[in-house]
Amino acid sequence: MAEKVEDSSSARAKYLDYIFQVTRQNENFLHENSEELYVEIIELNNDAIDHIRIATENRTVAEEYVKSSVLYFLYHVLMPIGGAIYINTLIGNLPACFMELRLALESLVKCYFADQRYPESEFFRDRLHLFEKKVRGQNTSISSLMNELDKHLGLKKDSITLWGKLSESWVHARGVMDGIVDHVIEKSDAPPWGLVIPANYTSNDLSSLNELRKRLDQFRVLLGIVFQKYRQRV
Repeated sequence: MAEKVEDSSSARAKYLDYIFQVTRQNENFLHENSEELYVEIIELNNDAIDHIRIATENRTVAEEYVKSSVLYFLYHVLMPIGGAIYINTLIGNLPACFMELRLALESLVKCYFADQRYPESEFFRDRLHLFEKKVRGQNTSISSLMNELDKHLGLKKDSITLWGKLSESWVHARGVMDGIVDHVIEKSDAPPWGLVIPANYTSNDLSSLNELRKRLDQFRVLLGIVFQKYRQRV
């Protein structure tokens, strides 16, 4: 029995060593071949910190935290998602990065509208529950909310376009399947994220990495616009 435990412990240690090895190699690969993506990921996390600081300056943090759905989003959605995207990028799990970014986008839209429509509620959870109940009652789709946000902010379909690209290619089963097949046809190998995680990047993954960079940049621009509008109201 003791021997089995020892073997199991050794296997776990070897697997962790492998994860760390791949992570370090991918981190070096990004620095050498996709530095702009690396910067976007770091700046996404910095955005969360900066927006929290600005939102709470000259205000009672506890009171603002309890009320604001947007502040809840910054603390409990954007901050952890920013860290998750960083880690998943390092281990080669690109689909998870796009899924997490879509979650951040959907949460941003809902939290912004929850604050806008239910300012009389004193608890962010109540605001979100009221908003979700209204959305379900009207059978409003998330794409409709994206369109509404674009009109509200005077944008040319920025959020709905970003949401569509994140959804079609990286979240829906068909999009992920097509991505793997297209990669095999074009590059004569399978993408690492379509086989096993963690996995090392190669030059064949640069197009996917660049796509993630573009989507992060688009999200950060939208986040800045939404937050600026939010600050005008509080």
